[in-house]
Amino acid sequence: MEAEPTEAFADRYVVKEEVGNGAMGVVHHALDRHTGESVALKMLKPSFASNEKVVRRFVREAEAARLVNHPNVVRYTDSGMWRKTHYAVMELVQGPTLSEYIEENGPIEPTTALLLMAQVARGLSAIHSANVVHRDVKPANLLLVGPGDPPPFIKIADFGLAKLDHHPITGSMMAIGTADYMSPEQALSEEQDQRADIYALGVVTFFVLTGQLPYFGKNTAHSMAHQIFSTPPPVSWLVDDLDPAVDEIVAIAQRKSPAYRYQSMDDMCRALEAAAGKPCEPPVVPELVGEDMYEPTSENGTAVFCALRTAHAKA
Repeated sequence: MEAEPTEAFADRYVVKEEVGNGAMGVVHHALDRHTGESVALKMLKPSFASNEKVVRRFVREAEAARLVNHPNVVRYTDSGMWRKTHYAVMELVQGPTLSEYIEENGPIEPTTALLLMAQVARGLSAIHSANVVHRDVKPANLLLVGPGDPPPFIKIADFGLAKLDHHPITGSMMAIGTADYMSPEQALSEEQDQRADIYALGVVTFFVLTGQLPYFGKNTAHSMAHQIFSTPPPVSWLVDDLDPAVDEIVAIAQRKSPAYRYQSMDDMCRALEAAAGKPCEPPVVPELVGEDMYEPTSENGTAVFCALRTAHAKA
């Protein structure tokens, strides 16, 4: 007698073991009956089903990710709602996050680190070409893949905070992102484009090379204030015998004014690859005129700017 077939989630995915459990969602290893492939099935927790803000973020994540097809970006293949459960399906990536790897092994050797960051830049370039700004570029959202120490390949994950061109910018009074990696414009909830991700990648590059963040924030407000008012130390203060070009790359990416950073991920990618020894066309670098500082462009941004300046002065 034949066994009864196992019911599949959304009539397609055979759910296997749990591989991740976050604040809002649970991720399972699953088998896609249509393709025969193993996939990662992410389901929104029932306790958030009636929370419009969380549901909107969950839906936006899948919508943004499915616009991008690039080897350095986790591929999303399906999303929807089944039996009142919102879900998203993506390729199954088995490997540590960049933050987990560095926590266990320490900073990455400069040439390897630069080539990994160039991969991230290429993936972000594809994301930006789809008119999406990621807005949460950080080591915890970068997955290392493959054999080796460290693994030689990296993928960008988690589009939960992504900004799509056809969506208005999120929340006028609340900064969206992770404070330690926020650009000044992001910390002030002002208009953000691909240059916000360039800033964040500059902070990530500093972290990968040193195992430390450029700033120590006692709390979220203090961390955000650092992004606006503090000058990051050169990487070479913490890494011996470093090519001066690396200091320059990290400094340019973290300039306070977006107008003085690299203007595209392609430019930053070329700079990273050149510093790693690859023959590349020199990137375009805006000339810094006067003092590098961020000038708020909105009434709300100005109010937050003043409040953070006070917090920074008291710290």
